[in-house]
Amino acid sequence: MSAADQVMSALAAGEPLDDDQLAEATGYDRHQLNAVCRRLEAQGLVERRLGPAGKIVNALRGEAGRAVAGHRPEAHRPVPHEMGSAALPARRAPAPLPPREVAAVLEPRRTLVILPCSARKDEDAPALDRLVSILDGLNSELAHELAAARSRNREAAGVTGPVATAWRRNAGHLYTALAEAVPDALASGIHLLIISGGLGVVLAEEQIPMYNLRFSPGRWPEDLIPRCLADYAVRHQIRDVRAFAGAATSYAQVIRRVHWKATAVEDAVLISPAGAAGGAQVLVPRALGQAAHRFLASGLPAGWRSTDGLPLEVETLR
Repeated sequence: MSAADQVMSALAAGEPLDDDQLAEATGYDRHQLNAVCRRLEAQGLVERRLGPAGKIVNALRGEAGRAVAGHRPEAHRPVPHEMGSAALPARRAPAPLPPREVAAVLEPRRTLVILPCSARKDEDAPALDRLVSILDGLNSELAHELAAARSRNREAAGVTGPVATAWRRNAGHLYTALAEAVPDALASGIHLLIISGGLGVVLAEEQIPMYNLRFSPGRWPEDLIPRCLADYAVRHQIRDVRAFAGAATSYAQVIRRVHWKATAVEDAVLISPAGAAGGAQVLVPRALGQAAHRFLASGLPAGWRSTDGLPLEVETLR
C-alpha cells in the first residue's frame, strides 16, 4: 500500500488523527505524512482541522473519502487503547517516502520561502513602481526595531544610489539560477523573504539600495531577525516554511533560532547542499538557486542533485 492508502485506511475508522498518531499507525515519519495529508486535503479526500487538544487532526471527508479508502464506515469502531484513548491501527513497516523529497507548494499564500542575499549586486537592477516593505508586514514595535537597526548599519553597509527590486538587485549564482521562477512564484502569492547583510530581512519585491556588507547576526542584536521571521509568519498565517541556505552559514544560524512552534507553521525545513568542500562561493549558491527554482516549479524529488552533482540535506525545523 502507498502512504496515501495507509493514511486513508487509518482514518477509515472514523476517529480523527493528528500527524503524530498517523506516524505511529503507519510507520512513516510525521513530516512525510504531513505532506501526504496535505495532498489528500487538496484532492478533497481529507479534511484538516483544529482538534480538541489544539493540534491539527485529519479526518476523511464524507463518504467519497471512505469509498476511496475501501472501507465501510459501520465496519470500523475504535477500541480501547492501553493508555485509555482510541486504538491506532497496527504499526506497519513500509518502505518510507523518499527522505529528501520536498513536496510542491499546495497553498502559495501560506508558504514562506527564505533565501540568503548574495555578495554580488547588480548596480543596474530595475525598480518597481509599487513600493512595498517588510516593515509594513510586522508589528509596529518590531518594525521600529528593524528600521532603527538598518539606520545603525547604514554607514558600515555603504548604502548608496537609487533603489531596485531586492531579488533583482542580488545578482550572485543563487539568483541567476533562480531568476526565471521568481515572477510566477510571487504572482501565485508565495511569500519570499531575503535575509540581508545591510537591511536585515527584506521582501523579495522590496526596493533596496546598493550596499556591501556580509550578513552577521551580531549586527541585528537580541535575535531581531528570528523574531521578525516568526512575527511575519504569524501575521501572514504561514503554514509551510522552506528555507534555503548553506548549513554552516550565519543565515542558517538565524533561521534555526526562529521559534516556529509559537506560530501557525506546521512544517518548516532548512534545505542545504551537501558535499561541496571548497565550493562555498560558486557551487553552493548555484545549488541553492537551482534547488529553490525546482521547488517553486514542481517540488524537489528524492535524489535531486544540482548540475554540479551536489545532493541536498533537508533539516527539520518544526
